[in-house]
Amino acid sequence: MALECSYCQAQTDDEAIRCPACLRTTGLMEVRESKRTPLSKREKRVRVLITFAIIAAAAVVVFSVTKLRASRSATTARDSHEGRTSTVADVPAPLAEAPSLAALAPQTLPSGSLARARAIFDALASRIRTANHHVVVTPDQVGPSRETQALGVALASAGARFSSLDLARALSVACRSRGLAVTFAQRTRSVRGDVPPDPTGVLGRYVVVVAGHALDLVDGTVVAVSDALPRAMTAEAISGAMMVQSAHASAALNPASNGAAALALVDSAVRAWPDGAVPLAARAQLQRASLGGSVHEGVVQDLAAAVAASGDDPAVLMLQARAAVAQGNAGLARNAVRRALLRARAWGDVALASSFAFETGGVGQPCDALIDARESWTDDALLACRIAMTTAAAVAPEAGIEAARRLSADSRDPLRAALASAALGSVVAHAEAQRQELAGWLTMGRRPELAERVMHPEDAGP
Repeated sequence: MALECSYCQAQTDDEAIRCPACLRTTGLMEVRESKRTPLSKREKRVRVLITFAIIAAAAVVVFSVTKLRASRSATTARDSHEGRTSTVADVPAPLAEAPSLAALAPQTLPSGSLARARAIFDALASRIRTANHHVVVTPDQVGPSRETQALGVALASAGARFSSLDLARALSVACRSRGLAVTFAQRTRSVRGDVPPDPTGVLGRYVVVVAGHALDLVDGTVVAVSDALPRAMTAEAISGAMMVQSAHASAALNPASNGAAALALVDSAVRAWPDGAVPLAARAQLQRASLGGSVHEGVVQDLAAAVAASGDDPAVLMLQARAAVAQGNAGLARNAVRRALLRARAWGDVALASSFAFETGGVGQPCDALIDARESWTDDALLACRIAMTTAAAVAPEAGIEAARRLSADSRDPLRAALASAALGSVVAHAEAQRQELAGWLTMGRRPELAERVMHPEDAGP
């Protein structure tokens, strides 16, 4: 009994495993010889020619598609300032349904939107604690943005890292899996109110809003929206935030080779989240990193736009101050520090910056702002400041010197390095990319001789 291919109707013997014309291994069917009229040689030739024409056409289509994808990949690989582009497709869907997250939400929930959301929130918060997960809050620690299904799998494991953005996405999807109507938002006010919710200014802090309350897995708090001042975000804006996170992760992994890719992602993040300050601030920071800490006009413009978009967020104002100091624009730096201090008096970074920005003849003393600062390192900063910037014997020199040494050993921040240098009377170890900002703070703090040593160490002598 002969076999016939159901695709091209070519015939072969009953022992064949593949069609002799189109080479398919499926579709061979038995043909009862008594019920079939044999094909003429001409008909067989026509059918074979048609079959090969179809195969050739399919090959052309496959080749064309492959070439198009390769062309798009090549375009994506170009530098952003030479036409490199990136799109929302470079990150996963921000709030896609995920069985792994639905599985982490309790099956039985109380009545009421807030109570139900709180039960899911408590389940995830408990999981974070018991599984020893790590909440990361700095750009050099975050990982690339993951699919929501991958976030659920990671939460179900142990010892994983999550950013604020990761956790808010996970909570939002878990709540939606139980039919809750929730809003994804950026948090713009912290619980204390006198420190910024995101001290980096380049990552953002994110919450889920339901029934007039903001749920924040970073610190495990549920507060009224009046205490969090959340700003609702569209799906495109969330994708923009995800691009920013992936850009930081890429740059931290290998700054030299991944710099162009990171800048391309933040360029697209700015387009996806046009009214957001985070993408603008992130682009400015990554541009500075690509320039070895230097500042050009693009950085200045991005930071000015970020300050306006954030409504004078103190973290963004401090980024502007740092760039201005590196550029030698003391007026802009002092203005930014002064505005930031009005909104975040207990934040150590701005308190220390105000010590350097203090102008002779002003009210009070240069180190006064550090008295209100409440971070782990600010006690040392106050001691070091008092021997570096005041003439009054308010602290024993030995205590101030030891404090300055601890600051120089524990921090890679050029602002703290400037204070340690001023207190010790010599330039402390610092990275090459910190030179301009370090020298700028020393100049502003009336230590030009130390600033000169920073910029020209070869002239410092033994």
